[in-house]
Amino acid sequence: MTPHQNKRYALIATPINLNYHAERIPLFMKCKPSFKHIRALSRQVRRSLAGLLAGISAITNVAGASIFPGAGIPGAGIPNAGIVGAGIAGLAGSTSVLTGCGTPSKNQQQNPQSSGTGRQGNQNSSDSRQQSEENNAFEEFAMEVFRDTLAQNGLAVHSYLEHPENYGITDYPLTIGEYDLDSLGDTSDLTNTLTRLKSFNRELLSDKHKLTYDEILYTLETELEYSDIYLYNTSLSTTIGEQIQLPLVLAEYTFKEEKDVEEYLAIAEDVDKYFTNVCEYEKLRADAGILMEDYLADKIIEQCNTFIENASDGFLISTFATRLDALGLSDAKRNEYIRRNQTAVDEHVLKGYEILRDGLRNLKGSGKYSGGIGNYPDGLRYYEYFLASNLGWNKSLDEFAELITGYINKTILQIQKIATEHPDSYNKASTFSFQQLSPEDTLEQLKKLIKDNYPDGPDVDYTISYVDKSISESASPAMYFTPQIDNIEENSIYINPDNAGSADLYATLAHEGFPGHLYQTTYFAASDPDLIRYVIAPTGYVEGWATYIEVDSYRYAETGDEYLNELMGLNYALTLLLYASVDMGVSCYGWSEDDVYNFVSSFGFRGKRIAKEMYDAMVSEPGNYCRYVLGYIAILELQDKAKELLGNRYSAKEFNKFLLDTGAIQFDILFNRLDEWAAAY
Repeated sequence: MTPHQNKRYALIATPINLNYHAERIPLFMKCKPSFKHIRALSRQVRRSLAGLLAGISAITNVAGASIFPGAGIPGAGIPNAGIVGAGIAGLAGSTSVLTGCGTPSKNQQQNPQSSGTGRQGNQNSSDSRQQSEENNAFEEFAMEVFRDTLAQNGLAVHSYLEHPENYGITDYPLTIGEYDLDSLGDTSDLTNTLTRLKSFNRELLSDKHKLTYDEILYTLETELEYSDIYLYNTSLSTTIGEQIQLPLVLAEYTFKEEKDVEEYLAIAEDVDKYFTNVCEYEKLRADAGILMEDYLADKIIEQCNTFIENASDGFLISTFATRLDALGLSDAKRNEYIRRNQTAVDEHVLKGYEILRDGLRNLKGSGKYSGGIGNYPDGLRYYEYFLASNLGWNKSLDEFAELITGYINKTILQIQKIATEHPDSYNKASTFSFQQLSPEDTLEQLKKLIKDNYPDGPDVDYTISYVDKSISESASPAMYFTPQIDNIEENSIYINPDNAGSADLYATLAHEGFPGHLYQTTYFAASDPDLIRYVIAPTGYVEGWATYIEVDSYRYAETGDEYLNELMGLNYALTLLLYASVDMGVSCYGWSEDDVYNFVSSFGFRGKRIAKEMYDAMVSEPGNYCRYVLGYIAILELQDKAKELLGNRYSAKEFNKFLLDTGAIQFDILFNRLDEWAAAY
């Protein structure tokens, strides 16, 4: 419901707020879309408790049943998945890669921790020398995979490492990356890496290396399973596409020495070649009939035009000059670099966006299919792949749909209970607004308030920056850029003033900052993990944590009313769940625009335009809402299991510490580790 339709409930109707975790560069190199929520929807859509409570009877009458007509999809179980094209080394280094992590093989599904049958010998041996040798060899293997992954292009190298030479990376092309069009379906590198991995005796490895072993194994087996559908991978979409993300990544490219400037300029000069390659790849998708629909291509074309109109004197120019300040250059040298950057932007970056725009114009009309991804020949398998690779949670699509439905029903009843028993809190919620603080003050406040329920993390710095007007309309309300591994203290959060309203900025900053991505990332870094885990971290865990945090953050709002806080958190969670329902409905169950409208209308959403925007979002980025929401649900399921196992010994702080200590990993592995953690608690 839009605010002008019902002012009484405008604020309780929490806007959807799925912020993306901008992984600096792997976004491009992995060719994995990092979710940015649709702020155009958020500005319009407001959840109305009045409408919600009016529709409770219809929903609760079918509690436990699926809200999705036509459930029972052939082949909807989640098989193993794959990283197509360049081996595990291509996870961050090539746009020809379908990235992610997935489900283990049938044997591994029984016990994901028991994998590995390689080197001969007694797996239970207490021979410390043998264990030491095995661990040393595995550590070298994991580091080799990490180096090979990054060294495929200069943008990935710089995004992860300030001093790559300290990690044995000295030779890499100064490019953004590319699709290897001659070997898109080649899985030989994956197979070879998997063979090498299985040569290790997992039982001899340390706990740290066992986690790495399991995560790599899960990733490789997942990618190999789906290697035949590589053409469904695309780097272009209306809200998370590279045409939106690339300028921000370039603007965040840090200069610590002149070598960085020279490499940056070379990479900027690669933009036109990069988008030429992207267009050539999209031509292959067009030839296969699976190109995006024309109206989505038109949106991307419009975004390119907006960037082109502003880029020549925009933030790629201004931020470059600012970044030079730290180098202490002579005036002559500084002016030379500024001139070269202007040339790079005018002759290569702008040209690249023109190439992308014109390429899409030429390809329009090539698509043979429309609607949700499930309407495409291998669309359901791709959706399975997407969830499998992002979550690593062995469930079918129908099972995921049932989970979402169950949590919708549960959340509605919780809201109804509070509204009935605490009407004063309910009435406050309809007009509540957060205390107006600066982003910096909000983050510092959250750092203090979370101490009772979250373990202490490292003390790190961060900067607040603002999204440039040339991409503000399409960009997320806020985003966190992960720091370089060897410079973890420097963190950056971007805020989009055009899309970050005061009503939801509080929870957004919790998502991106404390105890969300910034806290999560720096805590993980302090645990000294194997470096390859930074590259293959499944985003379902990463974003599931941040979504879990965002919902939880409402408890820390200083309202003086615990029921008001709970109600707002529940209302926000319900909004997420409804969007995830629409995601699965459109993508898997063939929902039309009218189906979306009928569904969301029963929950208080009004307006055909809103339903269309939701529908278009799910067509453009299938699965992106679900990886956030199902990651969040998985953490709630882990939490329920921990409470069941520990009873009155359960501690929220210790549970959160368990999640953080384990780090980003597939949920099947995490559920298994929870049993071990609880047994030793």
